[in-house]
Amino acid sequence: ISHFKGVKDIKVYTKGLTTVKDKDKQEISFSLLGIDLKKEDDFHTFTWYDSNEKNAIPKKSNEIIISSVQALKLDKKIGDKIEIKNSAGEKFTFKIVGIQAELIMVNYITLGAGKDVFYNGSNFIDGLYLILDNNADKEQIKKDIYRLGNIEVIFDAEEMNKEIMTFMENYTPFIQFIVAFTLTVSFFIVFYNAIMNIYDKNYEYGILRSLGYPKKRVFRMILFENLLQGLLPIFFALLFTYPIAFEMAQSYQEDFPLEVVVGISAILMITIPPLILYILGSFIGLRTVYKQNLYEQVQTRFVG
Repeated sequence: ISHFKGVKDIKVYTKGLTTVKDKDKQEISFSLLGIDLKKEDDFHTFTWYDSNEKNAIPKKSNEIIISSVQALKLDKKIGDKIEIKNSAGEKFTFKIVGIQAELIMVNYITLGAGKDVFYNGSNFIDGLYLILDNNADKEQIKKDIYRLGNIEVIFDAEEMNKEIMTFMENYTPFIQFIVAFTLTVSFFIVFYNAIMNIYDKNYEYGILRSLGYPKKRVFRMILFENLLQGLLPIFFALLFTYPIAFEMAQSYQEDFPLEVVVGISAILMITIPPLILYILGSFIGLRTVYKQNLYEQVQTRFVG
């Protein structure tokens, strides 16, 4: 295949399923890929689960990189040992040199170690990665490869990426609708609360007007009362956002590589929009207070 016209580079690998014991001593399936990698590799680039300085690419036959999902399931960290059992019941011990945070939950060892685990050291491979020249005839290369007769399937990275992007494009409007609906409901809750504060105390504000309180002072009192009710929910939101998100993520972290990050943008989204709504509600409330004449405002609202 390396001599086919248009094939720029290839890298062989071996792969399969093995088993390991999780932190509850139960055997679970363990997807393993044997491949010789470099730090700067055209075939695969790792996203590390933690600091890059703590992670390394397997160079020795007793080294392994595991996924962040498996690290949680097995309760393992960098430097720990892990025992793997193949389909023949043979056991192999590897030292964890890296924890990767890829979407695909694959664990990596060297090509030689992979052959030892799956084929007892025999020189078998399961597949290979291909990088083509920019002007390569991809369809013709596929036909040439399939003509070899012992090829099960060819995956096209570009086609797979297109499928993923199509899925995301179809899924994104749904998420956007949920976010828009949530923000709309939140807007009316906050805004309605700010307005109702004014209507409930319209009579009292009328009395303050009759006592000669200036407009700015009345506005400050309206704003203060709105913020008094608004700042407490914001405080609790900031206080509980991370713990709640962390607990929710933990329930999925043993199935998906999730990491909880509450950044500055999330904090600003929690604090800035509600404050703007309370200030806006206070302005509208002030307008409501001064919309009526003083006599209408201070007259009793109850008929005996």
